[in-house]
Amino acid sequence: MFEKLNPRSAEIIKQSSTVYNLKWKGNIEFLLCSHENSCSGWYYILKNNEQISPTYHYSEINDIFLKNLQRIIDDIENGKYNKKKLPVKRLD
Repeated sequence: MFEKLNPRSAEIIKQSSTVYNLKWKGNIEFLLCSHENSCSGWYYILKNNEQISPTYHYSEINDIFLKNLQRIIDDIENGKYNKKKLPVKRLD
């Protein structure tokens, strides 16, 4: 599935049947995880090892899904998440 995606300048941290992890300069990561023997899973974006995007779930892998993943990779490549702030930790 991942051979259809172009990671651009990202380093491929891990690529297996259940994990696709890309990392860019500036500590931005794209992490996709899937269930074993299934076409479902989730993905999100991290900065400095903290999640900065919602968790997106998927249940089917098709051309539309792959195009959406490529768009996210391109957005990261183009700096969309460079200034994204990390979640604020509240003290209660």
